[in-house]
Formats: sequence, structure tokens, C-alpha cells
Amino acid sequence: MQEATSLFSIRSDFIRIMSFDRPLALPPGISQQVFENFLSRLAQAVGSADITVVRSKDQFPDGGYLEQPSSHDAFYVREKDTFIASAFVCPRSVDEVQHVVRAAADFGIPLWLTSLGRNLGYGGAAPRNMVMQNVPSLRYVLLDAGFSGHKSDYTSSKEPIDDAGVDAIAKKLNLGHWNFYGALYGPEEIRNAHWKLIKDAFSTIPGVKFFFPEDIKEFCVLHNRHKVLQGIPVYEELRWVDWLPNGAHIAFSPISKISGDDALRQFQHVKQRCKEAGFDYMGTFTVGLREMHHIVEVVFNRKDPDQRRRAEKLIRDLIAECAALGWGEYRTHLAFMDQIAETYNWNNNAQMRFNETIKNALDPKGILAPGKSGVWPSRFADLKSKL
Repeated sequence: MQEATSLFSIRSDFIRIMSFDRPLALPPGISQQVFENFLSRLAQAVGSADITVVRSKDQFPDGGYLEQPSSHDAFYVREKDTFIASAFVCPRSVDEVQHVVRAAADFGIPLWLTSLGRNLGYGGAAPRNMVMQNVPSLRYVLLDAGFSGHKSDYTSSKEPIDDAGVDAIAKKLNLGHWNFYGALYGPEEIRNAHWKLIKDAFSTIPGVKFFFPEDIKEFCVLHNRHKVLQGIPVYEELRWVDWLPNGAHIAFSPISKISGDDALRQFQHVKQRCKEAGFDYMGTFTVGLREMHHIVEVVFNRKDPDQRRRAEKLIRDLIAECAALGWGEYRTHLAFMDQIAETYNWNNNAQMRFNETIKNALDPKGILAPGKSGVWPSRFADLKSKL
């Protein structure tokens, strides 16, 4: 028994003095020695092979939706090292995850959790046996053009595509400027009744056309949506990211009541701002049960500093302008979380004060995704609004 105890002590000492490379960026307020001690503790649970220290912003390729880097934002709108991890660890079980969180609490290391979720057209990770909410979407034709090819396939101009160019693309793809995708669920009798109501309503639009997946032989967005609305995940939907070379994107996603007037106002305002900033408008309206969200994808060349700067300014301007018009966003990039949170400021920021109270009560050491959705723990209060 004594021999076994001695062997354990030797092993424990060995792990405790393991050395790790210095990361490119240490967590705020954390010394190199504390960080090494934290990683050594993690190695006891997950093994050093599942711990990677991020030493350089170019240590890992940018990748994309299919090969996401764990070290940094694949679609960086600022410099690549603005949002970069100090290290990443890959626990393989619930016990290992718990060990990581306990160690983070002991050493005060902030954690940001990531997974393989890629928001793949909302299809999820696998086909699901469940009742699905029908989420119809109204897509601008350039989003569908991005699915079918690159911008250079349609024009040699570097400028935003004008209305005549959009019209030519729509004719080439046999699409409208706007294209509505949806699904019908339930017994055949119910589907047929719903289809008659829908067709009668949309037939009032001059020149409207209707297609089912079997009506089109060439693979297109409609076939993709046919899978997504069944809960089948797809990757092809994301081809529009490659609209430009070194394609990256950030989304501007305001919500509104389900209103044609609101949709038209948002479209006209956002399209004009995109044009002024030098970007094509690529948007879709998604209609939920009680609200409508307008997802505008600003696609830019991540290797071009000027495009990154213009893309960030465009989003910041839109956040401020739309807040003044009564529209807030439901999701955003890390760089804009503080700004958007500040627009929900009714009653002397009552919602934020409530959120911060809960945050500090449930996460007193401030280690769980500090700053997520603009909610900062008191420990990192000095970082608020600095992004």
C-alpha cells in the first residue's frame, strides 16, 4: 500500500510541473504561471494530447463551416487575433467536462464553449422524429445565386449588382427577385386544403410561378429546402459564403412584427446601406409564429482589410439606425454583442441589470462565456463595451 501511494505521489508531481508553451494571448488578469497550472490540472483528466495552446494567429488554417478552427473566428471581421483562444481542450465525457469546469473555477479561467453545431439551415444534426414548426422563408435572388455560383460567374464588376443585373440573374436562374420557400405538413387532405388557400392567395401576384421539387430537374435551392424542412441537415445551403474570394460573412438580423410594410421598409433601408458600403444585399425574411426576422448576410473578403473595416462599420450603423426605428436584433457576432445589448435599454436598462444580477449569482467567478450577449460578470465589468 505504501509503495502504491509513493508511485501516485510521483506521478502527481510530474503532472503538476508539466510545462506548456506561452499562448499568444493570456486570459484577462491571468499570469502565465497560473495558466500553466490550470493546463496541468486539465492534463490529469483529459491528457495533454487533448490540450492545444494557441501560440500564433496563423497556427491553424481559417477553414470554414466544414472545418472550423477551434483557435479563432473563421470569418474574422477584424484582425484574426482579435477573437482568439488562449488554448482549447477537447473533453470526451461528462466527467471530463465537469473536471474542466471545476479547474476553471479554481484558477479563475474564463471558458467559451464551442461544438460542432453549424446552424446548418436549421436542419439539426440528424433527421428527427418530431413535430416541426413550418418556418417559411422569403429569399432575395442573390442569396440563391450564391448557392449556384460565385459573383464572378454573373458579372465582372466589383461594384454591388444593380437592379438590371439582379433582373438578368433572376432570368438566368428562372427565379423571381424574391423567392418564397415553405412546406406543408399533415395528412394529404389537410395538405391539399392548405395548398389551395396558399395558391389562391399568392396567385394575386402578377407573374407568380409555383414549383414543387419534382418540377425541377437541376439541383437547386428548392431541393435543399425540401430536405431542411424535413429536418435533414444540408451543407450546400452555405455555398453563398463563397460569393467573393476568401469568402466570410457577418449577419445583421433585425426582428419585427409580421408585416409587409415592415419587411419593405427594412429591405429598402438595408439594401441602400449595403450599396453605400460597397456590398451586395443578400437577405432573407423568415416568418415565425409571432415574429419575422430579417437575416442579411454581409459577405466580404476576409483577406481584404478595407472590406473588413467597411463590413464592420455597416453592421454598426445598421444596429444604431434600426434601433432608432424600433427594430432590435435577435443574434449577432461577438464584436457587436455589447452594442446590441445596449439598444435594449428600456426603463434605465432594467433588462441588463436583471441579467447581470442573475449572472453574478449563478456564475460568481465569471468563468462561463463572460460577455456573451452583452452580459458581463462584475469581475470583467471593465471590459464591457470595449469590443
